[in-house]
Amino acid sequence: MIIFKQLKSLFELKPMVDNPYRVVIIGFAIFIVLMVGYMRNDFLISNFASLGLFTLFYYQNLPMPYLLRNLSIIGGSLLLVFLLGFLSSYSPWFSPLVVGIIAFISRLLTRLFNVHKPGGIFFVMVAAMGTTITIPEKKLAEIILFFFLGIMISLVGAFIIKKTEIRVEVAIPHNTFKERFFKDPLALVDAIFYSSALFMSVYLSHGLHLGNPYWVTLACASILLAENLEALKHRHLQYLAGTFVGLVGASLLLILPLSRVLLITLITVFYALAQYYVPRNYAVANIFITPMVLLLSVTNHSDLSLHLFQSRFIGVLLGSFIGFGTAWLMWLMLDHYLAVTKDNSKTSVKEKSQ
Repeated sequence: MIIFKQLKSLFELKPMVDNPYRVVIIGFAIFIVLMVGYMRNDFLISNFASLGLFTLFYYQNLPMPYLLRNLSIIGGSLLLVFLLGFLSSYSPWFSPLVVGIIAFISRLLTRLFNVHKPGGIFFVMVAAMGTTITIPEKKLAEIILFFFLGIMISLVGAFIIKKTEIRVEVAIPHNTFKERFFKDPLALVDAIFYSSALFMSVYLSHGLHLGNPYWVTLACASILLAENLEALKHRHLQYLAGTFVGLVGASLLLILPLSRVLLITLITVFYALAQYYVPRNYAVANIFITPMVLLLSVTNHSDLSLHLFQSRFIGVLLGSFIGFGTAWLMWLMLDHYLAVTKDNSKTSVKEKSQ
């Protein structure tokens, strides 16, 4: 009975005030991107354009000029880190260092500028995906063009979502970077641990020659979005539970003849549902994220395979435990530091009183 209650708690939805048009626009955006690939008979192009769509995930209810400016900067930064990841692929053992540096910078800036969710996860993910891509250099310009298409679709989508907003706008703090840094000195320590975990995830996934190694990095970054250790434990269990259920559900896709039209339809539906549930319950969201990423992985292949399921499971398991272990170590060390500092201050006060 207790186990049943604990399992039930993993899938409980969190009430949330959201713009209902946000999910519709996101679903329509991925549909457009997939249709471009369908018409060009090249879904690989759709995959690169979909990376640009991550820009829309950073939507906030800000005044329109600030919103479009922020998203333009984010979109350009996503393209930049993708190119850095791609260039690092020429020297595979240089890739972990590049992703680690990107993780450090993105974690520090998103924390200081209050972009906690999704935080730096998509910067890390795009960079990690760039490290695994092998394409002719002559096709790079075309890839950049379609990545940029995804960014432009995101900006148009954000404009439409903003026009439908009825919620109160988010306040815009005008603190300088220096002021933000001194208000949150732990941001630097947090960024160091975060980047160390992501460095390790890329290093291990490449060293073990796992299929789709960026899944390890994504799992690690997803776990580390939690704001404290208890929340992280819960998120870790949610991630594993949702992935397991998602893999079981996705196994039903093995028996379906996946035509291109069906592929586009399923990816669009799963994509929209995942974005609806991510802020409400991460376990439920992963039930849809898992089959979605599996289908996106085979858009240029014949069909799903058990090997792909195995790679997904191993990637999630390894990445989530790297993230959990790093966070646990960080909180353990900080607790020890605070305890020692407190004892030293008490000792100092006693000595002065004597």
